[in-house]
Order: sequence, then structure tokens, then C-alpha cells
Amino acid sequence: MNINFTPIRGDDVWEVSRSGDNLIINGEVLDTSGVLEGATLPRAAVDCAWLASDIERIGGVVSLTLVRPYGIGATEDERVPASIVLDDSGRSVPEGAGRIIIDLSKLITAEDKVIEAATKRADDIKMRVRARIFSVIDQSAQTSLLAAGLAEALSAQEKATFVAGQQWIEATKVEGRRAAMAGDEPNWPDVPEGVAELAERY
Repeated sequence: MNINFTPIRGDDVWEVSRSGDNLIINGEVLDTSGVLEGATLPRAAVDCAWLASDIERIGGVVSLTLVRPYGIGATEDERVPASIVLDDSGRSVPEGAGRIIIDLSKLITAEDKVIEAATKRADDIKMRVRARIFSVIDQSAQTSLLAAGLAEALSAQEKATFVAGQQWIEATKVEGRRAAMAGDEPNWPDVPEGVAELAERY
């Protein structure tokens, strides 16, 4: 169990030991067994004044930060405590020890993180698709060109360029969706010749 510390000035009694997945802080038991591999338990889900961070389990190792008081005349090491790896004491949890309340409904699982990352990436790609299209032909130009096409106000060459532009817009969106699903970088299609120039006139 990896433990970091946030030092504070105080005269509180402070004692920490470990029994398996149980961290015993001043006689109260913090059971971390519910924090599964790759998961994060938010600080707000744990009713413990000594806890100063989220709790994570990575590679089977639980990591967290505890508030650690130091008294008057404390040494530099006590005022700036180094992180420690707390081994299992081999002792059982003391009988009658209080249990720190944990709300496991707030646990962020490894699967939750994958979904969140995928959603964030999809949103990012969507914004990049929009920015890429609008850097060439914005919404106003698209609307004006569509209206001009319906009114037969475009020349044959302009119509062909407009159609090529519409196809490029759709291809850009398709590539964005593919990249979002595949988790790699988009291979954007090239802008057809004349599309940017036509858009500038509208």
C-alpha cells in the first residue's frame, strides 16, 4: 500500500497500520477491498477526516494520501514526511474497531474510465471535424451555396465544385467517426480544388 502524506501542525494522536486491505487509522478501519483494479474511489465517498485524496488501485497496489499531524519541535522529516510503502502488519483487525463509512456507489471503475475516455475522445474528434470543415466552408457559406444551387444560380463548374465540397464534408465526418471508434488519429481527406475559393465568394 503506497501512502503519501499531507502534513499539518497538530497534537493529535496518529497511528497507522495495515492488515491486508484494511488500513487502520487511530483505531478506525478503512477497508479498501472494494476498490477494484484500475478503479478510483473519490475522496468525497469516504467519511474519514484523515484521508486527503482519492483512493486508487493500480497493478494491485492501493495508493492514497493521509493527513499527518506533527507537533512542536518536529524534525524536518516529520514536518515534510516522505511517502511510504506500508506492508501488511500480519495482525488481524482489532475487535470492536470502528469502520469508516465508504460509499462504493461513487466508485469509478476501470470500465467507467474507458467509457469516459472514449466519450471525451469522441467529443474532441467531433469538435475537430467541425473546426476543420468550418475553416474551409462555414455554416453561412454552406447555407448560401445550397440556396444558390436550388435557385439554379450556380454555373456548371460551381455546381460541380459545390458537390465535391459536400462529398468532402461527408467524408470528413465519416473519417472523424472512424477515428473516434478506432482510437487513432484521423487521416483527413484532402479539400477538393476550388471549394475554399467558392466558399469565400458566399
